[in-house]
Amino acid sequence: MGYISTGLLGLATAIPITLMSVSSCASYAQFVTLGSPMAPNFLAAANFFSAGFAALLTNRASHTPYMVSSADMTNMLFLRMHVHNIAAASLSDDELFPTLAVGLHVGSLVLAFLFWILGAARAAVALNYLPYSVTAGFLAMVGAAIVKGAWSLLKPLPGQSSISLVLGVFLACISFFLKRYGVPTNLSSVASIIISLTIFYTWVGTTGATLTELRDEGWLFPGHVEPLSAAGIFEWDWSHIR
Repeated sequence: MGYISTGLLGLATAIPITLMSVSSCASYAQFVTLGSPMAPNFLAAANFFSAGFAALLTNRASHTPYMVSSADMTNMLFLRMHVHNIAAASLSDDELFPTLAVGLHVGSLVLAFLFWILGAARAAVALNYLPYSVTAGFLAMVGAAIVKGAWSLLKPLPGQSSISLVLGVFLACISFFLKRYGVPTNLSSVASIIISLTIFYTWVGTTGATLTELRDEGWLFPGHVEPLSAAGIFEWDWSHIR
């Protein structure tokens, strides 16, 4: 019975964590690549892999079975700037995509190395000596960047319905007000994801709408994203990196 209860507890913990992690990985990929020629599927796949791999490592190293590893928004801001700087350069298509892929990897490695140095030096102790206004201002900046990115993703294009934007704002307001009354955000956000996905795809199945129609109307992200094979990245000509 002990194994059954432990397994059920692990399952009950893993489901909401997985839902939150998947939505974060996908939305961060869209945020970083928004306005650039890079398809979000490449970065989303990297986010999924790194989140799972980091969770295994941290759980093993910390001896804590339910430790959660997740991408940080400040890292995404750095990678977004990196991607857009490369995209703004005058590069051909043969040069652009390999350079973007390598740039993301190099940028991620630089961030990881810097965070490792800060952790090894116990630099987080310095947070105790930062003025509250500095910390609050930084968190407000991150929150403003998230809201701005969400608005850019939800804002309807000419000819599209604004219903998806209204529903997105409505769900955000529900989570905000529930938090004020003591409901944890991780609970309200997971419930919002499950309920909204269930209602949405029930409506899609009832109306018979196609993926193309959903993209044209602004319900799904534009562009048909094809999965990249495991060996597909090696088919690029890496000699064109700039």
